[in-house]
Amino acid sequence: MKQFLITVAGVVVGGIVVFLILFFGLFAVIGAAASAGGPVQPSHMVLALDLREEMTDQRPTNPFAALGAAPSLLDTLARIDAARTDPRVDGIFIRAAMEGMAPAQAEELRASLAEFRAAGKFVVAHLQADGARMSMPGYMAVADADDIWVQETSEFLPMGLS
Repeated sequence: MKQFLITVAGVVVGGIVVFLILFFGLFAVIGAAASAGGPVQPSHMVLALDLREEMTDQRPTNPFAALGAAPSLLDTLARIDAARTDPRVDGIFIRAAMEGMAPAQAEELRASLAEFRAAGKFVVAHLQADGARMSMPGYMAVADADDIWVQETSEFLPMGLS
């Protein structure tokens, strides 16, 4: 019985020692990685903005909604404004929405992109017209772009507001 208790105590103490070595080793690796600094940012960037996803007006208050939530208009406008003042950002490439954008959201985006362009930066929009007619708010959001790229074979029939 005495030998059994010695063996059990040795296993428990050995397990605790191995756990502590791995635990502090993991923290040492995490600390070394954190002190290495963040990723290197290029000196010239072109940002991408995808407007094809449905957008909410403001971010959801539920903390779990962020896992699969649609992007919010307020966050998008704040990011465009931050890019406007960032000297590393040269322009924005936009994948334009064919449908589903609210007119008020389109007007806010258009005004934000106009301010971005006024800062001397470019905006290029791409319309992926795959046979669907484009809604007028989708076009209105990117109407202030420097260039709007449309496929040669696509129809451009903006429908809606006049």
